Amino acid sequence: MVKKIEVVISKYNIILKGTVDYSYQKELASRIAWKATVVINVDN
Repeated sequence: MVKKIEVVISKYNIILKGTVDYSYQKELASRIAWKATVVINVDN
């Protein structure tokens, strides 16, 4: 079961907070965040 992931956007940075059951879910959330326009950093 996927838990809630909070997305915090600050200028060109995206911070992902929360918990997931499997590491692939964390990686997927990070890859999706990188697809956002003008992102220069993702803190996961």
